Amino acid sequence: MKLEQIMALIKQRRSIRRFSKEKIERWQLELLVEAAIWAPSGSNAQAWQFVVVDDAATLQRLTAFLPGVLQAPPAMICLCVDYQRELAQAGKLGVKILGIMDISMAAQNIMLAAETLHLGSCAIRGFNEDVIKKALVLPEQVKPELLVIVGKPLQPAKAPTRRPLGEVLRWQTTSTRAKRTMDKKTQFYDLLAYIAAAAKEMHNDPQIYASLRLLSVMQRLLEMAADEEGLDQIFLQETQQMILEKRSLLLNDREQFGVFLDQLTRKIATKNFS
Repeated sequence: MKLEQIMALIKQRRSIRRFSKEKIERWQLELLVEAAIWAPSGSNAQAWQFVVVDDAATLQRLTAFLPGVLQAPPAMICLCVDYQRELAQAGKLGVKILGIMDISMAAQNIMLAAETLHLGSCAIRGFNEDVIKKALVLPEQVKPELLVIVGKPLQPAKAPTRRPLGEVLRWQTTSTRAKRTMDKKTQFYDLLAYIAAAAKEMHNDPQIYASLRLLSVMQRLLEMAADEEGLDQIFLQETQQMILEKRSLLLNDREQFGVFLDQLTRKIATKNFS
């Protein structure tokens, strides 16, 4: 898909609250949820749950608790966060904000996918959480965070005005010090600051992320050693490339990530004692 097609899709999406009574097919709703699960997810936690409601009587009853919705929609998708899984996978930061960010991005996927099916949609946050939780029989650790109502638009919606790009876009400005080529002294203090910040993050992150933080410190040390006389630059470059290529295994294959750490340790030890 070309960029202009993507931009056109984004710009033609509207928040629709009035729908025809035409029923939405379940295969269409399944496609919307499939689009949702391919949204980005912090720490790849995927702590989302999607409850699809397409029963007319249930929708009518729930609408009474949605102040911003004036009539029952043909379908509704309740986006929830399983905070037990979120804590286990993404730690305190996941519970604080990443879970909400994940379902927000998932909601955008749902609404864009709905647009391709000629369906209208609208994200709703104004609702009584307790009522929704009880009505949908959600487990204790699962909390409803966002609703997306879906249906055939009753009539076309006009595009709302947007703030001009020049009003919201700012290009970075860099301090004089930051523009200078960093010497070894500056790199050293930057590394110290990074280690301190990493220690704080490791305190909040799940335990598995400690490995990534330490690998990041290694990468910075390798960068500092670039062009340093007396060091094997080929070995340093190979080691840095090895870390760049393998660090993602932590999220995709924990067992292979452990194998990689063993290989990395042996590689450095062999060099040190050769």
